[in-house]
Amino acid sequence: MRSRLFLLAVSLLLALSAAQSAGAQGERHVWAFYLGFWAGGNSWGAQNHLLSDRPAIGDYDSRDGGVAAIQIEQAQSAGINGFVVSWFGIDDGVTTTPALNNLLDRAAERGFGVGAALDVFDADFNRRRGQMVNSLNWLIANRVNHPGYLRYQGKPVIFFAFQERTGFSDADWQAIRNETDPNRNTLWIAEGLGGCCLHGGAMDGMYAFNLAWANGAVGRFVTERNAVQGRGGLYIPTVHPGWDENLIAAAQGRPNPTSPRPRNNGQFLATSFNNATTIGSDIILIVSWNEFLENSHIEPSINFGNQSLDTLRPLIAAWRGNAPLPAANSSPEQGGNPAPGGTTLTPTVATLNVRSGAGTNFDRIGQIRRGEVYGVTGETGGWFIIDFNGQQGFVSGQFVAVSNSGDGGGSAAAGVPTGITYRANFNVNMRQAPNTNSPIVAVIPFERTVDVVGRSGDSSWVQVNFNNGSGWVSARLGQLSGGLGGVPVTG
Repeated sequence: MRSRLFLLAVSLLLALSAAQSAGAQGERHVWAFYLGFWAGGNSWGAQNHLLSDRPAIGDYDSRDGGVAAIQIEQAQSAGINGFVVSWFGIDDGVTTTPALNNLLDRAAERGFGVGAALDVFDADFNRRRGQMVNSLNWLIANRVNHPGYLRYQGKPVIFFAFQERTGFSDADWQAIRNETDPNRNTLWIAEGLGGCCLHGGAMDGMYAFNLAWANGAVGRFVTERNAVQGRGGLYIPTVHPGWDENLIAAAQGRPNPTSPRPRNNGQFLATSFNNATTIGSDIILIVSWNEFLENSHIEPSINFGNQSLDTLRPLIAAWRGNAPLPAANSSPEQGGNPAPGGTTLTPTVATLNVRSGAGTNFDRIGQIRRGEVYGVTGETGGWFIIDFNGQQGFVSGQFVAVSNSGDGGGSAAAGVPTGITYRANFNVNMRQAPNTNSPIVAVIPFERTVDVVGRSGDSSWVQVNFNNGSGWVSARLGQLSGGLGGVPVTG
């Protein structure tokens, strides 16, 4: 009898373990650390002597809505679903707070997540207890319930960077946590792997900003995981595309910088990512999106182009097990039931919730992905109705591009080709007008080549032919076959 009970208990434990593993796989996250201090030409210009590469979209300002929209869509194209944004706290009302607010708003529009990392690197911000408490109080009261805020297992995530520079003791951190988040409604993740404040419950987990020196070795990930989990914390493994901090380390007088780690055409990143996925974590943190000073950036750049995003795209898809979602009776080609005129839609974000009714208060019945096409059977209150796996589903009109076979999808009539072509580096939104506030009329698939028929006055947007019509795409999100000097200004 005892042996039967034992076998039954083992069976139940195995079933529970399998269920937990399946649940974790269903909610795997890839986040990228985002440096929020880039504030336009002056901030880039001041670092000229320290930069060996620059962003492909130019010397941008992270407070610019158009820039944030492009960066989020670039990240989503590779499967990244969140940014962890370095933030100097509420006392910095000039740069990093506006950047955080901007990124949050753009994230909410695109089904993305943005979380804050309270950055203590600069001695003027977050170093004193009062500053840290004020920043946390403001963040928790005003930002963590924002629809674009980054969450894990339902809780808003707050990161910390360089928190050891505060000099706070474990007891100090426990007191700060009890004062600002007494009910533990948020998830706190500290930098470093020494186990700071884990026993006392001030911090919930740990990550390492720089693990490039370990070359993405499995053994290092295992060691760090065991150290953090042994103290009861959540461990988030960090991966890098490469690393070279020699210039910035010399300028700061640091005697022992991490030796350069070459990218090797994406192999360094691939090795790091694949090894990080072997230790059971359902979060991978990429450091970084845009740390150009240490050359750990994956953002498309002048020197490396889209190498990192192209490397990550299949790796992330494979890790998540992203087989195509069932789409029976969901598109015109599969016998769906589109509205008269052949109206279809496709998501403009990486994944889009399908709900049982027209509102976020209705149950989620599944998800559809960018690139999939569904027939529209109706519309109500800004929500489109589709035939989803044999049942009626509702998707928000904010996050879809709608096309109609009878009118070119809301786009203008096709223009006359100029001989210049545009090749999409991502799934690129085609808009009615040359600005990011204009309605999306189609999504040009990754690597699709289309004819250029016009350009904006500053050549930052190009008008292209696609889907029997024409529309506008950002010139920075594709590759042009030639110069735009001879292309007419049409918008």
